[in-house]
Amino acid sequence: MQKIFIGMLLVFFDLTVNANGHVVGVLPDFVGYIFIFMGCREMSQESNHFSRAYPFIVGMAVYGTVIWVLQLFGITYYGDTWPFAVLSMAVTCVSLYIDYCIILGVRDMEDTYNSSFRSGTLENVWLATAIFSIAGVIALMLMPILGAICIAGGLAAQVVFLYLFYQAKKEYTLVTGTEASE
Repeated sequence: MQKIFIGMLLVFFDLTVNANGHVVGVLPDFVGYIFIFMGCREMSQESNHFSRAYPFIVGMAVYGTVIWVLQLFGITYYGDTWPFAVLSMAVTCVSLYIDYCIILGVRDMEDTYNSSFRSGTLENVWLATAIFSIAGVIALMLMPILGAICIAGGLAAQVVFLYLFYQAKKEYTLVTGTEASE
C-alpha cells in the first residue's frame, strides 16, 4: 500500500517550473501513476479490485506522459472550450474510478483481516471528492467563481482522502505485521 500512497501523493502534488514559456513538470503525474500501478500489482493478491484498475492506471500514465512531453516543448492549452471540458471530465472520471477500485480493494482486505481500514470513510470522502470535482469541471464552463469554489472543495476532500488512506496503510501494516507491501 506504500507505493499506492506515494503514487497518490505524486499525482496530487503538481510541482512545475516555468522557464521561457516552457512548463517542466518536476513531479509529473505519470510517475505517480507508475507508483500506483506497482502498488496495485503488489496488492492484487489481497483483492482483484486492485487489478481491475490496471488498464485505467496505464491509460492515465500514458496521458500524463503525453501532457508532460507537450508541456516540455511549450505546447499547452488550457482553454474554456467544450472539448477541453470533456477531456477534463474524462480524466477526472478515470482518476475517480481508479480511486474507487482501490477503496473496494481496501474493503475486501477488511473482510479478509477482520479489521477496519476505514473503507467506509474513504468511500464517503471519495464521494465528496467526486461531487466537487465533477461539479467543478462543469461549473468552470458556466460560472468560473463557482467552479473555483468546487475545485477548492475537491482539493480539501482529496487531502482528507490522502490522510485517511495513509491511516489505512498504517493499520494494514500493523494488522499484517509485514512491510511486504511497503
